[in-house]
Amino acid sequence: MTSDLTTRWPVHHVVASIAEEASGPSYSVPALAMATADLGRKVAIHTVRGRTLPSKEVTVQTFKQDFATTPVLKSMLLSSDLRQTMMQLPGSSIVHGHGLWLMPNVSSAAIGARPDISVIHAPRGMLGANALRFSRQRKRVFWHLFQKQAAKHVACWHATSEKEISDIRDFGLRQPVALIPNGIDFPNLKARSVRPERRTVLFLGRIHPKKGIDTLLRVWKSIEDKLPGWHLAIAGPDDNQYADEYKRYIEKEGAKTAKIVGPVYGSDKVQAYRDAELFVLPTLDENFGMTVAEALVQETPAIVSHGAPWEGLETNDCGWWHAIGEAPLRDALLDATSRTDEQRMALGANGRAWMQREFGWPSLANGMEDVYSWLSGQADQPDCVVTD
Repeated sequence: MTSDLTTRWPVHHVVASIAEEASGPSYSVPALAMATADLGRKVAIHTVRGRTLPSKEVTVQTFKQDFATTPVLKSMLLSSDLRQTMMQLPGSSIVHGHGLWLMPNVSSAAIGARPDISVIHAPRGMLGANALRFSRQRKRVFWHLFQKQAAKHVACWHATSEKEISDIRDFGLRQPVALIPNGIDFPNLKARSVRPERRTVLFLGRIHPKKGIDTLLRVWKSIEDKLPGWHLAIAGPDDNQYADEYKRYIEKEGAKTAKIVGPVYGSDKVQAYRDAELFVLPTLDENFGMTVAEALVQETPAIVSHGAPWEGLETNDCGWWHAIGEAPLRDALLDATSRTDEQRMALGANGRAWMQREFGWPSLANGMEDVYSWLSGQADQPDCVVTD
């Protein structure tokens, strides 16, 4: 049993924000929406912090935030207008929620109480054990006051990796789970500049302790004297003034070749990946890690901790996948920087080829389309859905 264009239920994505380009969901949610819209399904995004998308086929509705200047409450991104819109959705609709611990995530799940609405929800890495340790008490209170009751109405969870399926089950959620990884775009490659006198290891992402930046800086300080000509660039938007903390560490410890360079967007971000000889992500917990895929697409080999599900770096011969901790990161960095330029370029080419084989948006959108059709009762359960 398969659905046709005239009977497909519309999909309403609900995500707190798509405004920050450096945030994973700000890229992956619109990309997924646009890819499924290309298959003929009507798609909309509802958010508190929006931006204009390049696709006219996807409607973006940005809602006014309540209590936008009130301490504590403003961080919850509450929007009564968004909640009201959810409650008034027409029947025979699918709601695809993204993220946890914010009020839009509650609104998107609670609507599943209606029998004519089917909800699929993506935790987006927020149920990982290490992720849950940050603001633990706040998340515990939020779960019991708001999210727990709403989560009961989720028909299916959306995981982007096998690891995230485990996170969902470990948290005690028993509904079916659809495994659909994030995809990636494949822009044309720009010329890579080779500068033997100044090689770069790049971290790019949100500046937050979860990303393992403190570990990275300590390790880099301990080995930089062994790496003449190498520099560490830490790029990305600041989160709660952690960038200032890391700058103080660099100044205090005298890390001569490490620098916090701030956020980079658009073509500047692409060029940052392309100009780096190596990409590094020593994260404590990721459900996917979009920046790893972005680096590989630009033919930049990656060094990633076991906190992210990137064991394929080694099986596809395009990087290093190391245990969390200073010693494993140090070993990986020393190995990676000891390779010749030609060896690193070969690893990078392997990485882009792997991304093209498995992470193109069109094929992933087809998988999500099968899940949507199943949720609306118009197709059989697809193989990507697990129920145990």
